[in-house]
Amino acid sequence: MAAGETSQQFALVSGAPLATLAIWAAQHLILVATIGTTIGHRVFGLRVVRDDGVRTVGFVKAAIRTLMIALVIPAVVWDDEGRGLHDRAAGTRLIRPKGAQG
Repeated sequence: MAAGETSQQFALVSGAPLATLAIWAAQHLILVATIGTTIGHRVFGLRVVRDDGVRTVGFVKAAIRTLMIALVIPAVVWDDEGRGLHDRAAGTRLIRPKGAQG
C-alpha cells in the first residue's frame, strides 16, 4: 500500500472481490434503472424492459434484478421463454428492439 493510501482506496484497485462486485453492482443498477441497458447490453443491441410496459425499469426492479444476478445462480436458471429467474422475479425481460444491430 502506498503512503497516504487508505485501505478502502487500496481495496478498489487491488482486485478485492467484494470491491469489484460492488462496483459492478453499482454500475449495473444505475444503468438498468435509468436507461434500461448496461454497457454490454448496448454493445449487443439489447435492452431491459418492464413486463408492465412502463418506460423506465426503475430503481426497485433494477435492484431486484441486480441483487439476483449478483447471486449468480438465478442467472443460470431460465424458463421455457428463455427468461432468467432474475428477470422473472423483477418483472423484467431482456429484448432486442426492432432495428437494433447486435
